[in-house]
Amino acid sequence: MAKKEHLLNSNNNEVLNTIKQQIAIVDMIKENASLIDKINSKEFKEKQMIDLSNKNNVPIEKISIKNIKDNSRFSNTILKQVYKHSSGQIFIATDYFKAKKNLLIKIDKETDPVINPKSEIYKKYIDKSNSEYISKVYKSYDKYINAIYKININEKVLQRLINSI
Repeated sequence: MAKKEHLLNSNNNEVLNTIKQQIAIVDMIKENASLIDKINSKEFKEKQMIDLSNKNNVPIEKISIKNIKDNSRFSNTILKQVYKHSSGQIFIATDYFKAKKNLLIKIDKETDPVINPKSEIYKKYIDKSNSEYISKVYKSYDKYINAIYKININEKVLQRLINSI
């Protein structure tokens, strides 16, 4: 079999597109690093966010998120990043695998959930927490008893009991 050599040159459109994409990625990383440094040093405020939006002709949107499972506007990856921050914070959120874009987010306000003790969901979680608590108490008691008393199990008797069931 003959071995072919492929030389990459700047006249090839694929090569040009690949180089342009790599340069765009490097530029985006540099810009993000600079922005993150400004955010971390508290130099980047809401006014700078508005100026950046106007400069790049990107409108600012106000979005309400119901809960961490509300993926109507954002991916699960972005939502997890949002829920790691608190009210008043500005940060960059990125979904590297899906969106290939960065979001500059400011959390305006957080609202505490309203819990209705008569709802079915509330009752379900109460039952679940009670059963988990009871299970932990029994396991703790079992460890306590096993630490005090040595229990020998007669395997033949146990096997007969299992077979009789």
